[in-house]
Amino acid sequence: MGRVKETDLFGPVKKWLEEHGYDVYSEIENDYNWGRADVVGVCGPVAVVVQLKSALSVNVIGQAVDWLPYANLVYVGVPRGKNGVNPHAAKILKHFGVGIFQVACHRVFGKEYWGCTEYARAKFNRHAVTDWKDKLTEEYKTNPPGGHAGGGYLTRYRLMMNNVRKFVEEQTSDGR
Repeated sequence: MGRVKETDLFGPVKKWLEEHGYDVYSEIENDYNWGRADVVGVCGPVAVVVQLKSALSVNVIGQAVDWLPYANLVYVGVPRGKNGVNPHAAKILKHFGVGIFQVACHRVFGKEYWGCTEYARAKFNRHAVTDWKDKLTEEYKTNPPGGHAGGGYLTRYRLMMNNVRKFVEEQTSDGR
C-alpha cells in the first residue's frame, strides 16, 4: 500500500462516527469559516468536525483550531504512522481541546482492512455555534468523500440550481 490519501481516511472515520450515533456529511461549507469541513457529524444537538490530512502537520492543526468555535467536538484524522503520533503535536492539540483519530490499514491475505481509533478525545465545547441544520442536507451525505481536493464540491449555489432544474422539469412534465 502506498501513501495514504485524505480520501482513504474518510470511510473509516465515517464508519466510526456512524457507529457512535452520528449522521455524517462531507465537505461542508459554513458562513463563519473560510474553509470546508472535511467531515461533519451530527447527533442530536452535538456537532463534530473532523479535518482529514495525510500527515499531522501545522496546517491541519491550524485548520482544526479554526473550527473550534463552530463545533462541540473537533478532531484531526490522520494515518497511523510507524512511530505513532508526534508527542509535540499531540500536546498542542490537547492544549486546544482538539482530538485525534488515527486511521490504519492492515493487509490480511492480500485484502485491506481499514480501521479508525480515537487516539485522543476532543474536549467538549458547549459554547460552540452549531447551527449546521440549514447546511446539512441529504445531498451532502453523497457528496465527494471528505478530504477530496479535486473540485466537484456540492455548494449551496449548486443545490439551489438543482432544485430550480427539478422544479422546471416537474412543471414541464405536468404539461404546463
